[in-house]
Amino acid sequence: MNKNRKNGKRIEGILVSICLLFIFLTGCGEVSLQEGTNLVFEKNGGVMVTYIEDFPSDYYDSDELAAMNKEEVADYNTKAGREAVEIISTEVSGDKVTLTMHYENADDYGNMNGGSFFFGTVSQGTASGYNLESPLKNVKTGESVSTPDWGDLGENRLIVAKGPDADYSATVHTYKKILYASENVTVSEDRKTAGITGNELAVIVFK
Repeated sequence: MNKNRKNGKRIEGILVSICLLFIFLTGCGEVSLQEGTNLVFEKNGGVMVTYIEDFPSDYYDSDELAAMNKEEVADYNTKAGREAVEIISTEVSGDKVTLTMHYENADDYGNMNGGSFFFGTVSQGTASGYNLESPLKNVKTGESVSTPDWGDLGENRLIVAKGPDADYSATVHTYKKILYASENVTVSEDRKTAGITGNELAVIVFK
């Protein structure tokens, strides 16, 4: 095999590895990350979270920040008795830091960061005590959906989110189009991204 062919194979292998890593990190294909907190909900129930924030270089350097995050994750995993949270990467570029973490489920994200979060089917959510009686909006038509209309949605995916405080905000990324959402959720035009804010209960249903 000549040198050019070897280099071509090597580059192709690197690109494949990068693509596989990207799919693993997002859990649902291509995701356009926003500044702030990004919650990427995966088909297996996991949550990939990417934080893009201002980097307080006056207080931390990148090594200190990574060490602090590693300690917090280790403490949580010890208390949980399992590897529930994993740090994927910590990158500092200029005045921004990008931290990507993987949570085994939405409960782990809520337990570690405050607030209350659920991700599962509509049937699982109602069985767990989440009240879906409040009217939601049909994202496609903009119309309100009353309680009786929930009967056929049992196997659709449900996200219930309540931030830890009034200052909380996050961008939610789903792997299928959003069908219904509570009035306090802002859904994007492609119906795969939504904004949630504050500590009022936010509800999202997707296919």
